Amino acid sequence: MPRRSGGRPPEQRGPEAQLRQRHREILRVARLRSWPAILRPSRPSSSADSGAPEADLSLGSSRPRPADEGAVRCRMRVAYDGSCYHGWERYHGEPGHTVASVLECALSLLAGQDVRVQGASRTDAGVHARGQAAHFDLTCEAADRRPENWQSLWEQKLNGGLLPPDIKVFSLEETSLDFDARRSASWKRYIYRLHIGPEPADPLERWFRAPVYSGIAAAIGGDVSRLRAAAERFAGTHDFRAFSKADKSRPRLPTERTLQRVEVVDEGRGRCRIELDVNGALWRMVRCIVGCVLVAGAGRLPLSAIDEALANPAGVVPRWEAARAGGLCLEWVHYDDEPGF
Repeated sequence: MPRRSGGRPPEQRGPEAQLRQRHREILRVARLRSWPAILRPSRPSSSADSGAPEADLSLGSSRPRPADEGAVRCRMRVAYDGSCYHGWERYHGEPGHTVASVLECALSLLAGQDVRVQGASRTDAGVHARGQAAHFDLTCEAADRRPENWQSLWEQKLNGGLLPPDIKVFSLEETSLDFDARRSASWKRYIYRLHIGPEPADPLERWFRAPVYSGIAAAIGGDVSRLRAAAERFAGTHDFRAFSKADKSRPRLPTERTLQRVEVVDEGRGRCRIELDVNGALWRMVRCIVGCVLVAGAGRLPLSAIDEALANPAGVVPRWEAARAGGLCLEWVHYDDEPGF
């Protein structure tokens, strides 16, 4: 008998089988893209080499559906190197290689259902995370199919090869339907890592520590106290409209935020980090604050200009740019009512 080769062609498979195959292809592309270009294996059949369009990582609505009655909610922590991703959030109708889209594909294969993930923070393209929080819902049928030790088993499968090596999942557990990764969060800690010289930058940190333009670095002269003087101006509750980018998808979003703590830490050898604890960050808010701190620390902006922009943000023409994405990391999302998570 002649040997069968591969079963039915894709166009003759059922919709569920086609969706599973689509998830697997997206994860394959994600694993391939997670490696530096010089180390990527040659794949003549891949879309990158064949000239075919890249896999569309947008699978539908970007908003998770409301939890159905009897659904089971799960939550997890996620750490990722954002260098190769177009941010966390996947957007409706737009193809994009995002962290959430990759997670959803992997979780959908494990759960045997379509999974939508809601994150606590919509980090930008190139931004990293160590303690992102997220939740997703399972139907009763999918929840009943899980083995008794599903948490450890799923983490093992996700981190053991199903996800690309630049995304890791931990603290996977079941929670109540009242928990919402974004709305239940009390505050978030962001850290921006900088190299301000004059010592040479460590090449092994180039993806996670942002260098400063030579002119600004020379003006700062490695004096971290100049950055501290500027950073302290942002502490407290202010209207941060002038230190963010307008989000057209949410035109009525309030722009008042509370920066509970801002600290500039000298790490030696021309390195420092800026730690910010905030109850909620606007789009590019942290990066704009860091960019302003650098300009003010270099003496190109008076400290009084920061106070004026916070007090009267309307009509302010920023004299600073958002700092590079690669230096920013979402370190942790804190929940006052969930101390164990």
